[in-house]
Amino acid sequence: MLSWLDQRSREIFPAKSDMLFGGLNIVMTGDFFQLPPTIELNVIRRQEGQDEEASAFRKALDSLRDDTVSVDDWQLLSTRVQSVVPSEILAFADALRTYSTKQQVAEFNHDRLRDLRRPVFVVHASHEGIQASNATTEEAGNLQTAIPLSMDCRIMLTENIWTERGLVNGSLGTVEDIIWKADANWRKDPPFAILVHFDGYERPSLGDAGGHSLVPIIRSRRDFYYGAVSCSRTQFPITNAYAITVIGRKE
Repeated sequence: MLSWLDQRSREIFPAKSDMLFGGLNIVMTGDFFQLPPTIELNVIRRQEGQDEEASAFRKALDSLRDDTVSVDDWQLLSTRVQSVVPSEILAFADALRTYSTKQQVAEFNHDRLRDLRRPVFVVHASHEGIQASNATTEEAGNLQTAIPLSMDCRIMLTENIWTERGLVNGSLGTVEDIIWKADANWRKDPPFAILVHFDGYERPSLGDAGGHSLVPIIRSRRDFYYGAVSCSRTQFPITNAYAITVIGRKE
């Protein structure tokens, strides 16, 4: 690292390139509040014991980590639950789930959309540039190529649209309507706006449905390079929100 700093300093100050660090005084400090360096823990301390119950508990924890929970694991973990009242379980029916892979997220979101038993409209993005449609969501500024939507489905904002009112990246809401311009062909043209009721959001709003404040979400455009080609994608800055990846939750 010191060699790299020395090299860059000499390049920035060529008049003193014959001197260490380009003739600069270098002061290196550390963050006293930073966590110590990460080390590999190869001895289990928190779940010690070699008896049958301890071994089964460790196996259940490993299964949770790998998403390979068996009925036996579930039964063991259920013994640690203080209350399994049906009403309490039902309270988590619409809770946002986190998965380790995008495939698991896509499958769960698909299942929940299916369970709504409502017509699904797939909103396709508009693209400019050769092979722009091949760019991933991350490469295209967090805009998806296609978003399946239906009435009453859950969505999440993926950009800040009104910070002062709490309409920010990660805000959760429910789709109340999908609207097109008066002269649009809904089979070919993208919607003009998605009307969403966001959790905990209060007026101002476009209107209301059943006492819910509605916020219109319109399409956003992202410019990016796909390879060496300048491209763009225009799409609604939302995603299905019955499940997301662990990394997505951190973001």
